[in-house]
Amino acid sequence: MPAWSEPARPDLGAALRHLHWTEEARATLTAVHQGLVRLNHPRQIEAAAQLRLLDEADGVDACDGHGPAAEHTGGR
Repeated sequence: MPAWSEPARPDLGAALRHLHWTEEARATLTAVHQGLVRLNHPRQIEAAAQLRLLDEADGVDACDGHGPAAEHTGGR
């Protein structure tokens, strides 16, 4: 049931990021962010922040509105 499972998934994405499993973290956080946006759940902000941290670790400036994080945050 997405209304219950989606809010828990940002924690999984964060754990994968901390383990440096970048591809798995990005896939998980992208999927969960999209799901949380569909649910209009406040944890979508947290998922977007985790995606920005991944981009920053990859050397992408998420604040310039370019790169993968811009897609997840509407270019913000």
